[in-house]
Amino acid sequence: MFLIYRLTTFGASFNFKGCSDSMKEAIFDFFAVQKDLKNVKLCLKGFPFGQQLTFHILEKCTSLRQLSINHFDSIEFSTQKLTEFMKLISNLESLTLGSTLRGPKTLPEPLTSKLALEVLSLEDLVVESNEELLRYILHHCSNLKALHLWNNSEEILQQIFRTMV
Repeated sequence: MFLIYRLTTFGASFNFKGCSDSMKEAIFDFFAVQKDLKNVKLCLKGFPFGQQLTFHILEKCTSLRQLSINHFDSIEFSTQKLTEFMKLISNLESLTLGSTLRGPKTLPEPLTSKLALEVLSLEDLVVESNEELLRYILHHCSNLKALHLWNNSEEILQQIFRTMV
């Protein structure tokens, strides 16, 4: 078990092809004890548990303010998981996701509070055929100072220009 509790920043790139289950387990264990982490930046190649690790980091690293994860996999939200995700990211100042986000068929009710996010970067094919999910996320981001979106429609851009200017 990891006993380094004093880390405030951690960044790494991992290639998990051919990696043992014990290494994958060690990564989850590592984040379970890192209570002081404020900044995490990960690039995970061949890691089949990217969504689970993302939620795990958000749940365990309660001091986290900046999260950047690129795991080349999709994050699929049920209505309940999206609500949970929004609550878990509520105190982040910066969020970068390099994964395809797939929203639920029915979006949850809007949260009663806004997110603290000042920087939001959704890279790659982020919101695949579900612009409602992106609208839902942006609706909660009234503190944004920097927004990076890729591969989005004219309709999304018009909404951004209408609501965030």
